[in-house]
Amino acid sequence: MDNPKTLSISRPDVGMWETYTVCPEYADGLSPAPGGDHGQYKVEFVLGVSTFQIENVRVSFEAQGDSFIQFRNPKTNHPDEVVEVRIQARGPNGEQGLARIVCNAQGRMSKVIFDDLIADNRFSAEKIAYLLIAPILSWISYAYDVPVQIVQINTIELSTSVYATTTWMSPKIKGMDTKFEIPAIPHNPRLLECIGQYREGITTTNEFYSFLCFWKAFEGAEHIRTKLDQYIHRGSITGLPQRQLNIPGVPDVIDRFPNFVGKRIGYVREQFRKVRRDAIAHLDISSGTFASAHSLEELNEIRRALPVMRLVAKSAISNELTIYKALIERGFTKLPI
Repeated sequence: MDNPKTLSISRPDVGMWETYTVCPEYADGLSPAPGGDHGQYKVEFVLGVSTFQIENVRVSFEAQGDSFIQFRNPKTNHPDEVVEVRIQARGPNGEQGLARIVCNAQGRMSKVIFDDLIADNRFSAEKIAYLLIAPILSWISYAYDVPVQIVQINTIELSTSVYATTTWMSPKIKGMDTKFEIPAIPHNPRLLECIGQYREGITTTNEFYSFLCFWKAFEGAEHIRTKLDQYIHRGSITGLPQRQLNIPGVPDVIDRFPNFVGKRIGYVREQFRKVRRDAIAHLDISSGTFASAHSLEELNEIRRALPVMRLVAKSAISNELTIYKALIERGFTKLPI
């Protein structure tokens, strides 16, 4: 099978990490398993300085990559003509593999490639490769004070030519009415900050930071809800809109956490507090409460949780905006903050 150089992909409604797999079709009409079997794999990590795309809507298996690291001659400190550096990488549990760190046409570090990894399937190959190279990239980032970002992972099962790529997909361009007016948002610093945290969460491609921003937005909105409920109870106010407090059965939830459907939005906080929120915010080695930046498995779990966390954050904010609007329309002005 020839290398599928590019794929034309429809943009998602909201930016997210996506995996696309291309399988060859044999003469008998059958195809190999998309996830692969035990065998040899080539795993390629493409580095980049920006993951956002505006015009390009194609996923390329031949992305060139880029970084803020340029290969230099240690004697002259001038750009070197060396096009790659080879490192025998070793993991904490005996894993090992030969990593090729290659540069682009400008001489900047652009990719890390493992040409021959033995693994049980594609997911295992990516997991091993990430475990081997992530600490090295972290050390380079620490030593030179520059971001070193993996923007795409390409994996090939060598025996079947099944290609898979995991990459950040920028959201589709949205149409905004030229007569658009910003709604009258209540002068509530906490509510405004919740909206600000939501913007931060949806703007960044860093999974750890994004999750914490959505968490703060959700937690802040829930605090406002408590204050408003106390205010409504003391004033014996009735006839207000009902909040939407149940998790909807939308694809982002059904595909990732089907058992969440129909539960109260606070259920997400119960399920994610220790294993996601605390794991990202803390580095507790003794109890194991931490999300390792060197584990692709843990990174993927955070990516899986992100759409759900975003959904409940937006729902919580929208609920309180609705209540605030109804109270203001009825003449209540001294609202809690």
